[in-house]
Amino acid sequence: MTVILTGMLLEDDHSLPMLLDYLHQCERTGVLTLHTLQGGAQLCYDAGQLIHAAFQGHVGVAAVATLMQVTARSPFTFHAQPPGAVRSVTIPLGHLLMQAAQLLDENRAPELAAHAVEDGSLTIPDVTVPAPSPVVVPPCPIIAFDDVPALGATGVSGKSPEEQRLLAAITGRRSVGDLARALNMNVDELCVQLMPLLKRGAVVLTPPLMHAQFWRETLRLVNAVAGKDGDAVLAQAVRSVGAAPGMVPVAKSRAFLRALEDGLGAPGSTRRISFLRSCYQLRQMTLNATGLKEEDWNAE
Repeated sequence: MTVILTGMLLEDDHSLPMLLDYLHQCERTGVLTLHTLQGGAQLCYDAGQLIHAAFQGHVGVAAVATLMQVTARSPFTFHAQPPGAVRSVTIPLGHLLMQAAQLLDENRAPELAAHAVEDGSLTIPDVTVPAPSPVVVPPCPIIAFDDVPALGATGVSGKSPEEQRLLAAITGRRSVGDLARALNMNVDELCVQLMPLLKRGAVVLTPPLMHAQFWRETLRLVNAVAGKDGDAVLAQAVRSVGAAPGMVPVAKSRAFLRALEDGLGAPGSTRRISFLRSCYQLRQMTLNATGLKEEDWNAE
């Protein structure tokens, strides 16, 4: 096996989703091993797609949700090797991260054990890689989607013109993908500049946010339905899910829409019926972002 990447997940900065997305964007094939205080975790990639995750006896989405609860610094290593036969992940990485975040948000994720858990699911047999040959690492493409954590600046100033330019572009509403496109950078360049800022606490990662179009459509529809009461209805709905105006987390988008319904009146009221008849676009944005299907929405 050839080591092509080593590093350290930083303390309390939620950098795991960023690392998983980095490997996805670079279309890596191999095994990511994380060495946490609570035991080892292994995540297998095949051409950039996460296909298996194992941690503390859990696999798939449950393993990732449990791993997201680790807050201490954790070294990691990525080995290039052919993918194994085990498959515990069958959905795109963006959807997996959103499902894991939703499990955590709803307190349905497995509890992180204080110590390492001995479990066979953590053991992935070594694979013999033929004859030594240079590993060609494909260049990372420009990010083309938004289902990744958003970046926020904490007010700490940059130490160089490059850092100052980067911090100035962080609005709190841009995803990692948005930021890369705004600065005309690829993910490798962006990560190189972000890491010192993350270590100094100048930049923080926040949960994935709904696209700005979602907020614009919400403003238009609520103000059309509620008139002068629209601002108050929006403010109450945002507070009810612990968000900020224009910054609705993907994991809370469904609860946000339901809070809007409640704020517009009792079931059967004119304003509420009008909203429900006109919110098809908002509903579809939420379904697409969360990976839910129409029947899943109606089941609750």
